[in-house]
Amino acid sequence: RLLAYRGVWDEAEQEFATALELNESGEVIQGQGITWGYRSQAALLQDRSGETQAAATALAAATRAVELADETARTIYPVERDYVRAHWLLGAAHRLNGNLTQSDTHLGDALTRCRTINMVDHEADILLDLARLRADQGQPAEALRLAQEALAITERSGYVLQGADVRLFLAQLALNAGDHPQALAHAQIARQLATCDGGDHVYRVAYDEAGALLAQLAPPESC
Repeated sequence: RLLAYRGVWDEAEQEFATALELNESGEVIQGQGITWGYRSQAALLQDRSGETQAAATALAAATRAVELADETARTIYPVERDYVRAHWLLGAAHRLNGNLTQSDTHLGDALTRCRTINMVDHEADILLDLARLRADQGQPAEALRLAQEALAITERSGYVLQGADVRLFLAQLALNAGDHPQALAHAQIARQLATCDGGDHVYRVAYDEAGALLAQLAPPESC
């Protein structure tokens, strides 16, 4: 996952393949499901970087993660964290593939399960993808409300990578509404959060998205 966040796609896939091979050889069903979930998450990031086939990959991987969560529940016991992650990623992937009704169903399920067990480390991600869905559905006010709720979680909990993504979404909403100063402020914070350790160790997709927004909104010396 670290390599995927850095945008080092080929190396990340090699690590996922190794993890999956180890889990399959040991017949660790839960571990297989977690790996497929992380593969889906990496594909969602690749889609943002412009990889045209990544949305379909994300959907297939998240579908497999849900199947394996079901198999884990059947053969051992249900692991609610795995269900939260899998349904969140499946909902996010359905949105990218234009399946908005299915996206709503899975994201709603993920949020309900997440809040039932107080799994706050995924709550902001789920809220953000629900906000993206509402924006796609032409509900900007609800999208803003959900994004602000996600932002409060990231700031309270110190979730830097999630915070960068939420700020980017808020910047886009502000830009769509014609509020360039607000969009610029969000984009600047997003770039700062995505910088992480700097150099090659940045949250690559968010860093590049923030840079593109700043180039659009601010003069070069402000970037």
